[in-house]
Amino acid sequence: MNTSLKQIFNSSMGIVLITATVYGLFLGFILIQNNFDFSRFILLSPNFADINKIPHNISLVTECLGKKRTGFDGQFYYRLSLNPFTNKTTDYGIKIDSPQLRQQRILYPILVRILSFGINSLIPIIMILVNFFMLCLMAWFSGEAMRYMKINIYWGLLIPFYPGFIISLSRDLTEILGICLLTIAFWSFLKNKIILSAVFASLAVLARETTLVFAIGFLIFYFYEFIFKNKKSGIKNALIFLIPLATFIIWQIFLFFNWHKTGIGEGISSDIGFPFLGLISNILNKNLFNLRNGIEIFYLLAMVVITFLAVKSSQIKTQIKVCWIVAFLIFSFTSAKVWTAEFDFIRAFTEPYFFGILIILTSAYVSQFFKKTIFAATIMFWLAFVCSAFLIARLCIFI
Repeated sequence: MNTSLKQIFNSSMGIVLITATVYGLFLGFILIQNNFDFSRFILLSPNFADINKIPHNISLVTECLGKKRTGFDGQFYYRLSLNPFTNKTTDYGIKIDSPQLRQQRILYPILVRILSFGINSLIPIIMILVNFFMLCLMAWFSGEAMRYMKINIYWGLLIPFYPGFIISLSRDLTEILGICLLTIAFWSFLKNKIILSAVFASLAVLARETTLVFAIGFLIFYFYEFIFKNKKSGIKNALIFLIPLATFIIWQIFLFFNWHKTGIGEGISSDIGFPFLGLISNILNKNLFNLRNGIEIFYLLAMVVITFLAVKSSQIKTQIKVCWIVAFLIFSFTSAKVWTAEFDFIRAFTEPYFFGILIILTSAYVSQFFKKTIFAATIMFWLAFVCSAFLIARLCIFI
């Protein structure tokens, strides 16, 4: 290996190249199976679309794995990409099921709209490219964060290779963009660029409202520092991290005036219940008794237990530990509907995973053997989702 190549693979660019190559191959295989029809990633369903009114060359999914399909969330982000600030439930032949909830994650549709230059036929392609580029950007900043924490940069692969991102990439969802911005916010914080960190945390909130746990964790920490330790820097930093919270509140106000309901209100009523009751009730009703759900639950449980054991010995900043606690508490309130809906609970676990990985990697309690085991298990889990995506792409029926 020549010197220049060694330099590349000893830098964050090596992580970017691995991420781009692997995800690029994944997209290539899916596109081949779908006859290079980018619109099939949207999974637009006839339940929400009029085939005679939708934009030209958009495929509709009618059946998959022998079941009638109602599409997936990406169909609503596609609709919003046609007009991000819409106030119509039905337009372009597509109905949004819960407009205030979907428009809550506005940043992805806005980016797609801008990058497509208003050309509707480019939107299905740009939706995929935005998520692909964000995975590469996430890989870069993950590597840089690992370097700053004096950890082997290749541990940073655990962030862009979160198994749930396969679902997000193959279905035009918002998790990738939200966590990419959160990764940049974390890197900015490590570099002591507090205002920049708050700015990216604010953008993350507009991509995925649950990323607000980053700002909430920091606010709890800094107010504690100010009130109980009389640290004046605490109140200054707390005021800075009010920016993401203010961004969230302002956007919720817009949603209320636009739809007469808030997105967060709709989300709480449909996706939040008593702690762990959703999981327990589904286990008692035997709704989760299949191999895929069993593997997913075991993986999530293992991640939670290991993170819990690693918190005390982790050298990560206390703010991140507080963020994980907040993220996990919110995750524990997920309703029974989330646990039974296809892939929803692995998506809901995105933030606890992100903060948990940072805690585990900086913990002296977790041995290198266990860290390597977590790495191997995550990659195997990721590959299982890849196989699932290939199967769905092959067996879905489109019109």
